[in-house]
Amino acid sequence: MPSGKNDDAAERGKAPEEDDEAAFAAAQTRFPSKGSSYSYSADGAPAESGDAQLPKRKRSYQRLAVLAAGHAKHGGPPMLVDQARHIVLKPLQDIELSCYTRMWARQNGGPPGGGDPICSFVSKFYGVTQDVDEDGVSNAYISLDNLLYGFDLCPKVMDVKLGVRTFCEDECANMKLRPDLYEKLVKLYPSELTEEDHALQAITKHRWMSTRDRNSTAGTLGFRIDGVGGFENVECKDHDKRYSGFTTVEDVRASFLRFTLEASDRPLHSAEQMLNRLRAFRSAIAQSPFVQEHEFIGSSLLIVIGAGGEANFGWIDFGKTQLLPAGVQIAHDRPWNMGNHEDGLFTGVDNMVSIWSGVVEDCRAAVSAGHEYPAAKSSSASSLASG
Repeated sequence: MPSGKNDDAAERGKAPEEDDEAAFAAAQTRFPSKGSSYSYSADGAPAESGDAQLPKRKRSYQRLAVLAAGHAKHGGPPMLVDQARHIVLKPLQDIELSCYTRMWARQNGGPPGGGDPICSFVSKFYGVTQDVDEDGVSNAYISLDNLLYGFDLCPKVMDVKLGVRTFCEDECANMKLRPDLYEKLVKLYPSELTEEDHALQAITKHRWMSTRDRNSTAGTLGFRIDGVGGFENVECKDHDKRYSGFTTVEDVRASFLRFTLEASDRPLHSAEQMLNRLRAFRSAIAQSPFVQEHEFIGSSLLIVIGAGGEANFGWIDFGKTQLLPAGVQIAHDRPWNMGNHEDGLFTGVDNMVSIWSGVVEDCRAAVSAGHEYPAAKSSSASSLASG
């Protein structure tokens, strides 16, 4: 989820890249199955149609209540969910739209040999739809499967940002000074500020993002915990402090364990499900033609754990995922230097597999010792909006 609501708005205003014009046009129709086009019925559910349409008002769409990170959590444009909780509408960004379109084109009538293996780990993509808000303003959204569908009404969610950096290379050249980011640096990393920073009382976005990456596990482990959601009667900022801002393997392992214990009545089962899916995901990205062709900046794994022990994650947030320049190949696990486009995707996933193996061991040891897990349901999570 990109950082900064102004950036989000700027992305929505950009025209798609020339190479992506066909993909962008194709995304105006929904294609869950080859040869079909879809619109939405009056109740917000998918309905097959001969001509795909962009519906105007779906009163069954509501704000998504359970969020872990990103603009919608911190006052930006809301994400919406339909009454049945099947479909999520995410504010449209052209780069992300082009990314989903290319990804799912491989799955839906793409080249011979079937779809890309990563499609098993991302939300099903249904194209673009419109919604008119309470003020009569029409907004465009990307329509996706809801990753929380099938869980109980109060799952816990965690956003884990993947990669060794959260900024694109072209952002390094943006010298615009931001007083708001200076204030953030003052609060979080005051020792990083120079006399010049204090004199200007403003820093660049690249300075802010690179400093945050350097002071988290992003730079060392290739991922960082970005936030959590679904905890009722607890301030978001308080829980985010408990689960993020770590710099060591031990702290991150303890954080994943705490999250599992608080979310699930069957933590060992949940941890084992997470580990198995992470291993499958690592295999999928290694085999993926889509991954070979792209640089992944700012994407996340959205971890979802329900009270009954069910656990899953989806790969989300492709607003900064772009095709690699012609002739450029990356390994996804080498150090980044300006111009090499390395993103650290494989590095982050490998370290997550290793750390979640430790979480499984911790849960198994507790079971063997006969320890009781702490009740995690005393403050049941905020339920999804449900009409």
